[in-house]
Amino acid sequence: MTTEIFIEKQGFMGDGIGYINGQKTIVPFAAKGDTLKVKIIKQNSKLIQAEIVEVVSPSPMRAVPPCKYFGICGGCEMQHLNQDLYIQTKLEVVRNAINRAGGLIENIEFIDVSPKSRRKAKFHTKNGKIGFYKRNSKDIVEINSCEVLSDKIIEKLKSIRKNGASTEVIELVEENTIDIAGFKVPYNGFFLQASRDTNEIIANLILPTLNNDDKISDLFSGVAAYSLYLYKHALKFDAFDGDDKIDNVISSLKVNHQIDNIRFFTRDLFKSPLSHKELPKYDSIIINPPKNGAEPQFIEIAKSKVKNVHIVSCSPISLERDLQHLVQAGYKIQKAALIDQFKWSSHSEVYLHLIR
Repeated sequence: MTTEIFIEKQGFMGDGIGYINGQKTIVPFAAKGDTLKVKIIKQNSKLIQAEIVEVVSPSPMRAVPPCKYFGICGGCEMQHLNQDLYIQTKLEVVRNAINRAGGLIENIEFIDVSPKSRRKAKFHTKNGKIGFYKRNSKDIVEINSCEVLSDKIIEKLKSIRKNGASTEVIELVEENTIDIAGFKVPYNGFFLQASRDTNEIIANLILPTLNNDDKISDLFSGVAAYSLYLYKHALKFDAFDGDDKIDNVISSLKVNHQIDNIRFFTRDLFKSPLSHKELPKYDSIIINPPKNGAEPQFIEIAKSKVKNVHIVSCSPISLERDLQHLVQAGYKIQKAALIDQFKWSSHSEVYLHLIR
């Protein structure tokens, strides 16, 4: 049995939201403004989940997905939205998280990242197949093209598929040597931004705030990418990360390229965050925590006297929690940007500059 529904708004996962007999209904791959025939899949007292049977009247905000695997592959969620609705949907998620934290901001810059620029990916193997999981399944869809991934990764995937895989999970990177600010860095598993352009985009957002005599603390630094992009524009950079594989990489870069104003410290910032007593010697903090955030470190920053804080976050959920500490301590947001490196997904990379 089918029923007709009009999609009133877009959900943060890219699903359409409408109402059947007054009850909120979630419809995957629907666009705001669609009139649809749908089949109810699940229903409880609070929510109906339905799937599209027929697009009766397509929304003017509906787009033709560029990828032939969209809707089958479990990767992308928003290729069915036109650019305006897509940007609006992603910005609303980030704006709501910032506002709930007390940041109260309207203007967030949306920075597009090119398709086919994702430089790392994780694939799964099952029953002789190699690819991504299908949507809502552990079955494998064997892709031969991708609008998100670098073509080099797809070629590597095809080669592995031809020769056979020996593990259940395969992680591929575009190149075994990564270009960071013009430096060639051998990749050994350290944290790497998903898109090849993202580090430079964020470094360029930070750059106008720096002075030549500034001392910078680069927290959860990974291979100190921001420090490497910016080292000529400030006096000193101290980079901290818990990954002990990074020390040798940075030491080699410093020697080979005569960089004398970056220091690296191996330190678990969850167990041992830089304290509010250690932080005042810095003019700015750059903090790029993992997806689950870094609340202990944000608590210490909030108690410090550091003037400038630059946050880079891949999770609006943990950002909301961590940002509250800075807002309550009197920090004000000067700039906000969404860097769309997780293209056509519900995930976003967020940059914030705060001052006190």
